[in-house]
Amino acid sequence: RLLDARSRLTVLKLSQQLERPEGLTTGLDGNMYVCCMDGDVVRRVTPAGEVALFSQGNFSKPVGITMDRDGNFYVANYEKNGFVTIVSPDGKSRVLVPPEAGLSQPIGLLITPDNVLLVSWGGSSIARINMKTGEILDPKWITGLKNPRMMAFDTSYRLHVADQLNNAIRRFDMFGTPIPLTIRGSGLVKPFGLAFDSKGLLYITLTGGTIANGTLNAFTAVAKDNSGA
Repeated sequence: RLLDARSRLTVLKLSQQLERPEGLTTGLDGNMYVCCMDGDVVRRVTPAGEVALFSQGNFSKPVGITMDRDGNFYVANYEKNGFVTIVSPDGKSRVLVPPEAGLSQPIGLLITPDNVLLVSWGGSSIARINMKTGEILDPKWITGLKNPRMMAFDTSYRLHVADQLNNAIRRFDMFGTPIPLTIRGSGLVKPFGLAFDSKGLLYITLTGGTIANGTLNAFTAVAKDNSGA
């Protein structure tokens, strides 16, 4: 589904069905790259809706995905003994952070300006990871959350985190220090995905199919998926 600048929701007609699509990101080529959790693959989707296999192997319940400046993708695999996979622009994959590293159920991924991979995991924490070696630099760089999900930076590179079971969005500086702002609201129920647009508006996907947006002090529902999907 596509949401335009006027908050109009449309359905992109796909050439084939996706196997439980979860996280997605846009590649350097303008295509979307989608984690298919039930298929254990990452698929490429063109703006016209053409679906193709991009990468398979080294995935198990892929759920979160992000991309670095060189076009490499990083995928969180949502297992009890979770792991992170790196995928090169040609679709070749390898495990970057292995299951024995101890990241239980990793889900959200984000790359910092200083090229560190952030991963939300374990139902309470965000880890910092060396993108080249897969070394966990700090497993609990941020902790004390309740089901942290996706993350996003604003234009000032302040980190925003969907704190799902607290029904809130948290904000942190580049050092992981909390900034005294917590976004809440009667309609902000179980936030999951986050994204800022070019105007600085924050868009939030909520569990249940609603998308909300607004400034950091006021949010409104702008679209709702009533398809039952």
